[in-house]
Amino acid sequence: MIPEIGVVVGLYVLARLTSTARPSIARTFTVLAIVVTALVTTDLVVRGLTSNGLIMMFSSKPTSSGAAVAPSAGPAEAPHTGTVTRADGGSITTVLGYGFAVAKDSSLKREWIAVHDPTVPADLDATPGVTTVYISKQYGSEYRYRAKFRLTTRKALRAVEVRFLIFDVWGQHVRTLSFEEVSDIPSGVTKDLTAEWQLYSENEVEKHYASIGYVARVRLADGRVVEAPTNTVVEEARKFSAKFSAEQLEPKPPTAPPGSRAGGGA
Repeated sequence: MIPEIGVVVGLYVLARLTSTARPSIARTFTVLAIVVTALVTTDLVVRGLTSNGLIMMFSSKPTSSGAAVAPSAGPAEAPHTGTVTRADGGSITTVLGYGFAVAKDSSLKREWIAVHDPTVPADLDATPGVTTVYISKQYGSEYRYRAKFRLTTRKALRAVEVRFLIFDVWGQHVRTLSFEEVSDIPSGVTKDLTAEWQLYSENEVEKHYASIGYVARVRLADGRVVEAPTNTVVEEARKFSAKFSAEQLEPKPPTAPPGSRAGGGA
């Protein structure tokens, strides 16, 4: 607006300066000043009515409805509906008996993390996690992952899958453990469950550090299957392993060392 006023004033000044010496040029400057004044006045009126000047009106590209095209927003991210709880998972040491233990001289404490999502009609109570145990048998012994947890339901279920993501002391994702309970569970109850998975390597036992547990999916009494959103789970997993991907949420059978007999859950 300031430049336009300057042009008007300049034209009137020129008209005055040339009015005596060159009347025809003075008349030209006067006409130009009148035209510019009219344009400036019109621009002021348009701004007052539409909050846009003449230049904006002619330069904006209208849509089919006449409105200026607004920048398109990018795709919206899925909302984070889950909440996270944490707990001390106890010593990283696995007792074997007779004074022997794996990671005996370590002071590390395991981390237990649970993701609770209100969109799934079943939830883990508190913050359960995975530990390691040594099972001594008459004809051989073995290591196992073990998780004891309580499941609370908000609707009647016919099946439920709970998963635990396992991480070692270096923050690497080791395995995704899956536990499935196929039984009728009424609504509004709390059920105690114990899950175990076979281990094949003492080295894996020694390095087991953290777990993230969550209810992955449920089958309702009416036949519907409800799967949990995974964005919060993946976000927590990436705090241990920056390269963690959503594909790693899927459980896979463990790879047994040569000569070992496969068994146990994924």
